[in-house]
Amino acid sequence: RFDEAALSACEGCLREHAQERASAATASSREHASALEAAKRRQSQLDAVRGRADQAERGLREVVNELQAGRAAVSEAESAQRRHRENFGALAREAAAKSAELRSLERLLASFRSLTSDGSADAA
Repeated sequence: RFDEAALSACEGCLREHAQERASAATASSREHASALEAAKRRQSQLDAVRGRADQAERGLREVVNELQAGRAAVSEAESAQRRHRENFGALAREAAAKSAELRSLERLLASFRSLTSDGSADAA
């Protein structure tokens, strides 16, 4: 009877141990599944963040390209403005020279007229 009682006690211990191990395995399996699900969520979040970062990078590149194009346009406009200013200065100087030349020619014409007026009065 002692053997049967010892065997029965041993079986009870083994059964309890097996149940504890099964419960621990079930809990571990749940934790593992939960960790996998959390990892999937984190991966999904990471993919979304990477997608937004890629989109932001593309947007930034576009802005940088537009900025460079704008700077080039401003530089070209400044160069054109300088050329126009130089051309305007040259034209203003040329106009001043032509004005002086015109005044000189008008004085010369006036002198000729006075000579011809005086000459026709002398001839009469």
